[in-house]
Amino acid sequence: MPPSLLLELKKWKLACAKGDHNLVFPNGAGNPESHANLLHRGFRPALRRARLRQIKFHQFRHSYVSLLIGAGIYNIKHIQTLLGHASAKVIETCGVCHGQFAKNRFPAFTAD
Repeated sequence: MPPSLLLELKKWKLACAKGDHNLVFPNGAGNPESHANLLHRGFRPALRRARLRQIKFHQFRHSYVSLLIGAGIYNIKHIQTLLGHASAKVIETCGVCHGQFAKNRFPAFTAD
């Protein structure tokens, strides 16, 4: 995580309501936000304002892997660590996103 992002997150946490769970993005009482509230009051309005199509949260993980590979980060173990995955098989997602590139770069992970 870049130091500038870490600094912003620390500032954000100081401004957030305190709770028992030490959350980064709590609700106003310091508790976890409900899934419905998060979708209807935060995520979907943000997508509309950005003029993006409706997507699911999980799709951000796929996009993140695609952006990492696009930026030249090919170390499977590093990508695995960034995503918090127990297995490096996550790179199979990249095979879908990057087709022949991933098959050539990571043949062991994209074999049929």
